[in-house]
Amino acid sequence: MGKIRTQIKKHYKTNIITLIVAAVVALTIFLLYFFIQSPGLISAVNGTGVGAIVLTVVGLLMWFAHEGFFDIFSFGIKQLVSVVFSRNPIRDGNYSDYKNSKTEKRDNSSYNFLMFILVGVVLGVSCLILYIFYRSEVG
Repeated sequence: MGKIRTQIKKHYKTNIITLIVAAVVALTIFLLYFFIQSPGLISAVNGTGVGAIVLTVVGLLMWFAHEGFFDIFSFGIKQLVSVVFSRNPIRDGNYSDYKNSKTEKRDNSSYNFLMFILVGVVLGVSCLILYIFYRSEVG
């Protein structure tokens, strides 16, 4: 936890910009969903819920990428392109070296995915509050 806190403080401006981008994306999704349907409380609940799901999924995919889940795919594609399109294919690299170099680059990066997950969770909680309010009005 201390490592994450240090990286967040180190990349403070980047994280604030990412937080603003996530909020703008959430607001855009909400407004699109709200005005495509007839504006009302149920449209607000649905728009907030869709925005929460989209931002949480994007944040989780960013987290998976940050942890190296997709490294094997990028290494395989890099090797395939090298073999198919190059006259002198690269055959000396192995996956463990590739993964170690990617891990070293990732250790110095910021945790931007936390901002997307944070905005997604906030939207999810506000969606639940709106839904409870909607159920009390209807029921």
